[in-house]
Amino acid sequence: MNFHLRLWALMLSVVLAGIGCGSGALGGAVWGLAMAGVSRAQGGCYASCYPGTTCNRKTGYCDPLPCRGECLPHEQCVEEGLSSRCVAGRQPMPR
Repeated sequence: MNFHLRLWALMLSVVLAGIGCGSGALGGAVWGLAMAGVSRAQGGCYASCYPGTTCNRKTGYCDPLPCRGECLPHEQCVEEGLSSRCVAGRQPMPR
């Protein structure tokens, strides 16, 4: 985290503690929103991405991986309509 973001987070925590909501539900929600904003400002996603997804740094959202990232190294993902499945064999990479 760069200096300005650390300073902003420190000031926010002092303000929340000062008004007495640092440990309450409102304080937790405000803190979560602030940290999501800090993560996004640094080029990350708003939230942690679950397995089978990856962070799209352009949008800040988690995008699903092909076949949810479940294919083995020797398999490839085949997407047909709304479903996808892993099949044996990888095609050679184009040069």
